[in-house]
Amino acid sequence: MPRRGPRTPQGSSPSTGSKDFVPTTHRPEGITPPQPVTETDNERQRMDLLATTLSMKYRTRIGTWNVLTLAQQGKLAQLAREAVRLKVEILGLCEVRWPNYGEQRLLTGQVLLYSGPQGENAPRERGVGILLSSQAHAALLRWNPVSDRIIVARFRTRARNLTLVQCYAPTDVSDLPVKEGFYSELDSVLRKVPKGDIVILQGDFNAKLGSDNTDYERIMGRHCAGEMSENGELLAEACVNNDLAIGGSLFPHKLSHKVTWVSRDGHTENQIDHICISRKWRRSLLDVRNKRSADIASDHHLLIAEVRLRVARVNRKQEKVGKRFNTRRLESSEVREAFSQNLRSRVSTLPAMDSVEQQWNGIKTAFIETGESVLGVLRTKRKCWISDETWEKVVERKEAKARVNNARTRSAKAVAQQRYEELQKDVKKSCRRDRRAWTNNLAKEGEKAAANGDMRLLYDISRRLSGAPVNCKRPLKDKTGNLLTNPEDQLKRWFEHFEQLLQAPQIINNQTPQGSGSGVRRINRVNTRPPSLDEVRLSILSMKSGKAPGIDRISSEMLKTDIDTSAQLLHRLFATIWETATFPSDWLQGILVKVPKKGDPTVCDNWRGIMLLCTALKVLCKVILGRIQEKIDNTLRRQQAGFRAGRSCVDHIATLRVILEQVSEFHESLHMVFVDYEKAFDRIDHGNLWDALRRKGVPENLVGLIKAQYDSFVCRVLHDGVLSDPIRVVAGAGVHLVSAALSHLICRQADDLSSRSGAAGLKINVGKTKSLSVNAPASSFTVAGQVVENVEAFQYLGSQITSDGGAKTDVQTRIRKARGAFACLRGVWRSPHLSLRTKLRIFNSNVKSVLLYACETWCPSSDTIRRLQTFVNRCLRNIIRAWWPHNWISNRDLHVKCDQRPIELEIRERKWRWIGHTLRKPADEICREALDWNPQGARRRGRPRGTWRRSLFEEVGTVDSSLSWPQVRAMAGNRQ
Repeated sequence: MPRRGPRTPQGSSPSTGSKDFVPTTHRPEGITPPQPVTETDNERQRMDLLATTLSMKYRTRIGTWNVLTLAQQGKLAQLAREAVRLKVEILGLCEVRWPNYGEQRLLTGQVLLYSGPQGENAPRERGVGILLSSQAHAALLRWNPVSDRIIVARFRTRARNLTLVQCYAPTDVSDLPVKEGFYSELDSVLRKVPKGDIVILQGDFNAKLGSDNTDYERIMGRHCAGEMSENGELLAEACVNNDLAIGGSLFPHKLSHKVTWVSRDGHTENQIDHICISRKWRRSLLDVRNKRSADIASDHHLLIAEVRLRVARVNRKQEKVGKRFNTRRLESSEVREAFSQNLRSRVSTLPAMDSVEQQWNGIKTAFIETGESVLGVLRTKRKCWISDETWEKVVERKEAKARVNNARTRSAKAVAQQRYEELQKDVKKSCRRDRRAWTNNLAKEGEKAAANGDMRLLYDISRRLSGAPVNCKRPLKDKTGNLLTNPEDQLKRWFEHFEQLLQAPQIINNQTPQGSGSGVRRINRVNTRPPSLDEVRLSILSMKSGKAPGIDRISSEMLKTDIDTSAQLLHRLFATIWETATFPSDWLQGILVKVPKKGDPTVCDNWRGIMLLCTALKVLCKVILGRIQEKIDNTLRRQQAGFRAGRSCVDHIATLRVILEQVSEFHESLHMVFVDYEKAFDRIDHGNLWDALRRKGVPENLVGLIKAQYDSFVCRVLHDGVLSDPIRVVAGAGVHLVSAALSHLICRQADDLSSRSGAAGLKINVGKTKSLSVNAPASSFTVAGQVVENVEAFQYLGSQITSDGGAKTDVQTRIRKARGAFACLRGVWRSPHLSLRTKLRIFNSNVKSVLLYACETWCPSSDTIRRLQTFVNRCLRNIIRAWWPHNWISNRDLHVKCDQRPIELEIRERKWRWIGHTLRKPADEICREALDWNPQGARRRGRPRGTWRRSLFEEVGTVDSSLSWPQVRAMAGNRQ
């Protein structure tokens, strides 16, 4: 055991005139002090000022810990509690074993940064992380998930910025190239640290350094345990190259306070975890030692460094969106009555006001104050699911670990270790039991929601039961692919992305679509008077509940609670707006909420923006839309289907399948191009939109109202609860309910896609535009100088379309997607507290709807039906937990118990229900014409293959052989 040197009492200062650059709390032995140098007076004053800055009374604890894994249930909560108990502000972690990288906020307010293996099927091994207190997270400037062995975080402190590098090095038995590759990557990371930063390098290096510091006097002392290993030499060389002092070697401690790893039998101990600091700043390092009292069922001890620094909170000027009101309370009749009375009393005291802004401010104030006094705001804080009994077991395990550490003999240590392992098993069992109890209680809430008909809450609970990550987010990439981990930088990136997206489109040749109006059917006799009280009332009642409010925080439920008062208030306001063509400032400001699409979530292009508008504005939009929507629908081409009643995706999928089947059967050639517009709703030029409305005959005052909002409209991106600076919206139709519904009018002018689309501000996405050829060589053509890819299959409106029109590929895709949806809800199916009826309701809506999407367009063979039925039966047996041979149940009994029909009958029923709707449509509808369409030419020789349309005639014959297709049409028209 090394000799203990003299120690300076904690809090005292070193002797006057000392030239040692060593910590002031402990005076290490065996380290050669630097040679004295001559300094100028200015340099001496600068160093004295620097020492004064660091000689603050605050101490920060920074640690590193190999936790073995955080994948076990309850282990992260235990880790967070230990960090709080020991007051560790920044805790580096090794062997986290979480895939990918991200940032997760805990219920305690702490934040975990983690970096693991990348990829969907990446093995759960290695991985590093940093657990931050709320204060340390507030001081976080940025972080970088370098790899599954290195993670970097930069903090602001009272002295200098601090860069912390957390590592997990390869073990001693690893190949030398692996070790050299790790240290090469580490050197690259350390070279990129900003000059002047305090650097702390820590982690599990699997490196023994020993007490012999020959040739390494500048970076280490003589107080490490054991003898230097190969990994120790690599670590020492890295510290020499980057001018880092190894903290654990500077302070004399007894061996039990040095070792960081203990074998399971307790016979082997090593000091392989280390904390290093910039040699220039080692005076701020007060002590480095392990904390054997910390326990998380790991064979490593927690290693703590006390640093004379204090993290500084980063002052961020942030404007946050107001919290939503708890409108669920309005389900109670007593609360509704109290809300109405409170609102009426406040409205009765409103003075008469003339301007739009004053009227709106009075209305908003009345609703906001009523909501605050009656409803309150939503509280989203959740409790930890670990029970007090489990925490007591954790404390008991910690006491058992103390007995292991204090055992004097091998036999006593073996007995204590055995007891510790038994308690660890008890803790794991108790955590699993608590998790099951939490799941069961959540399932009970879901069952209660199902009984009350609250499907929104039921599906929210089912999502939580599925194990989807909560409060977990990924960093963002900038334009060059660099990760942005700072919230301010991320918000700026989102601002930049949406500002560019919503800017004025580049019009080709400075031309806009022109038209004299010839050949364009115009609407007439549109009501242009101010909205009536009945119109306002009906618009409020038609608003959907449960939608997020805009920046004014007033939801549709609040308006509908006292419909008479709300209608009267808005009626007077709408009349003033109608006269002045001006809007309140709140109405001219939207909140842009991000929703992920497919692809990498760190790329901005893989997100879409949804605009949250003031509810009162949407009421006015519904009034305007109700006056012109029906009349405009009657003037549109039959090919246009977007935002039109009576038209569905199934119509287009079925029509396309019929065309492909008939073309293939008659051996005709066909070339199709699936055109994708890049951000279509965000790129439409506003001038074209107003011209299209005028050409349709929309009255000028209605066009003026819509245009007045757009001319001054701005939006603000919402990111982590913080609002960005305003973005001027100069393009796009998704801002306004009326213009979004009518923006497809522009498509009349896009016959020549290449030029007309550009003239309308639209841009073809060549990467997603595909061509498909039938009975012909693959066509090759270019758009904007880029070749359009020819494919054999294309996903059109969510359904796989192949050149022969068959549905075999689509059915296989549907089964695969439904299997994934079923697996995600494993927690729902296993819950004993959800009734079978509720489980089947979730199965029908979340799984079966995925499986049978667009099944109306299938011509399934017997093999396809068998595959579908087998999948459904397997899912149902999993739900009721009936497996061979113990709980065997026949398919017929299974369908009776689960109230399910054979999949073939369900597909047939859906198909004929859709055919009935189609046959009742006007004769010139495309989907109806497709039922009788035949191309020119002759069929191929031989037996005709089965097609969707031929299957219809066969099914009619199985019902009644005397029925003909014209008779079926007549029956569909007569629903009696």
